[in-house]
Amino acid sequence: VFRSTDYGSTYERMNDKIGSKTVLSYLYVCPTNKRKIMVLTDPEFESSVLISSDEGASYQKYRLTFYVLSFLFHPTVEDWALAYSHDQKLQCFPHGKLSTAGAELGVPRGPGGCLG
Repeated sequence: VFRSTDYGSTYERMNDKIGSKTVLSYLYVCPTNKRKIMVLTDPEFESSVLISSDEGASYQKYRLTFYVLSFLFHPTVEDWALAYSHDQKLQCFPHGKLSTAGAELGVPRGPGGCLG
């Protein structure tokens, strides 16, 4: 994985920051804050989400307890996201609250089944 901060003139290799054996499947950019990025790993290898709040310069990795079929940032609240799982469940969580070490997604709780 490579990252450019100068519109493609130069690139920085990111494998050491996300894990050299991590297989990525989807990248999502927050519609209200372009610095926030969520990257989903390929569930065939590992079901995780990598979250960046600095345009991909660094990531926090969190294991998921479900396989994501589709993902959507909330259109106006930058710290909320929805994920639809392969077992046809809607998972919602405030990704801004995932700064706690060892936070795990996938167990619905709270109002409306939201995590947090």
